[in-house]
Amino acid sequence: MAHSILLLWCIASTVASQAFIPAARVRRDISDTTEPAELTTTESPTDEEKATTIEETLTTFFDAEKDLRIRARKVEEFRFLDDSFRIDEARRAARTTAEDPRIRATAEETKSTTEGVQANETESAEDTLGKSLMQNLLEIMEAEYKCRQEVTRLLTEETRRMKEILAEFDAKEETRTLAHMEEENRKYAMYLRQKERMKDFH
Repeated sequence: MAHSILLLWCIASTVASQAFIPAARVRRDISDTTEPAELTTTESPTDEEKATTIEETLTTFFDAEKDLRIRARKVEEFRFLDDSFRIDEARRAARTTAEDPRIRATAEETKSTTEGVQANETESAEDTLGKSLMQNLLEIMEAEYKCRQEVTRLLTEETRRMKEILAEFDAKEETRTLAHMEEENRKYAMYLRQKERMKDFH
C-alpha cells in the first residue's frame, strides 16, 4: 500500500513539474499562485497600441507638413499678384501722365530720356519681383527642410522609446522566468528530500 501511494505521488509531482516549467523567454502570463508578489509588474502596451501611437504621430506631422506647403503656396501666389498689380498701376499712371496735353510737349522733348527711364524702372521692377519670388522659394524650402528634420527627430525618438520598452519587457520576463524556475527547482528539491525520508519507512 505504501509503495502504491509513493508511486502515485511521484507521477503527480512529475506531471506538475512538466506543466509548470515554461519555455525560455516565452512572453505569456504566468498564473502560478506561488509566484512572489514583488515580481508582479504592470501590463505593458501591446504591439498594436504601440503601432497605433506611431501611426497617429506620423499622420499628425504629415498633415502639418501638407498644411505648411498649402499656406506657403498661397503666400507666394498672393505676393506675386500683389507685385504684378503694383507694376500695372505704375504703368497705367505713366501712360495717363504721358497722354496729358499739358505734358505732351515736354514729354516729346524728353522722349528718349523718358523711355530709357521707364525701361530701367520696368527692368528694376522685374528684377525686384524675381528676387522676391526667389526669396519666397528659399523660405519655403527651408520650412520644408525643418519640417522633415522634426519628423525624422520624432521617428528617432519613438524608435528609441520602443527599444527601451522592449528591453525593459525582456528583462522583466527573464526575471519572472528565472524566479519561476527557481521555485520549481525548490519544489523538486523538496520532493527529493521527501522521497529520501520516505525510504526510511521501508
